[in-house]
Amino acid sequence: MTAHPTDPAPAGDAVALCRTRPEAAAQAAALAAAGPDYRVAVWHDTPVLLLLDDNAQLVLAVDGPRLIQAAGEVDRLLQPDPPAVDGPVWWVDVRAYAGQPEAADAAHRLATSLVAEHGGWVWPAEVAR
Repeated sequence: MTAHPTDPAPAGDAVALCRTRPEAAAQAAALAAAGPDYRVAVWHDTPVLLLLDDNAQLVLAVDGPRLIQAAGEVDRLLQPDPPAVDGPVWWVDVRAYAGQPEAADAAHRLATSLVAEHGGWVWPAEVAR
């Protein structure tokens, strides 16, 4: 049985802050960049994509992109060390799950792939350990 995407406490989350909206093709490429051996599933009728390992255990949950336009909102949400964002961004949460040793690296690879395609920032800048 796989975990619900809000269980347990995340370990090693990443956020892709993209200058342009990540489209489906870029999201698919980013999912592959996270790890070629993962399977992709959709969480019910939501924009949340799940990456599962060979045992159908949850590794990552990826939210659909959300436009952040309010000045200072990224700073407020990513305290104490936000990136120097200078305009509206598309926010993509990538949640890595405890109990999956490779999850933090996979989350960072996925966020980095989105930012490489769409410009922007990855937060945190380095993989959490």
